[in-house]
Amino acid sequence: MKAEGLRRLIFTSAFGVGETRRDVPLVPRLFIRLLLQDVYRDKAAGEAQLIDSELDWTLVYPSGLVDGAATGRYRVGERLPLRGFPRIARADVATFLLAQIDDTTYVRRRVLISS
Repeated sequence: MKAEGLRRLIFTSAFGVGETRRDVPLVPRLFIRLLLQDVYRDKAAGEAQLIDSELDWTLVYPSGLVDGAATGRYRVGERLPLRGFPRIARADVATFLLAQIDDTTYVRRRVLISS
């Protein structure tokens, strides 16, 4: 990216990686701990490299992804109150990701997204 003069990187991670772990409700947290611990550890290591880079990154953490049409009704923030099995339509996540290309609100920040 540096060689090509590109600075902006919008990266979709996984809810429960890194600092977002504190916001994961109990049941999904147990699922992550039992079945995805190694994957999440690798994701956290990759994110650490991204955060240390000179890029204008945004890390996006969608809650549980579901199929379906975009609703246009979702919440975004560095912290969100979530319970149970929070979900969001993939189409809503895509809409948000595309909007981040020109939006500087979350440059060099981590953001949760959920319905």
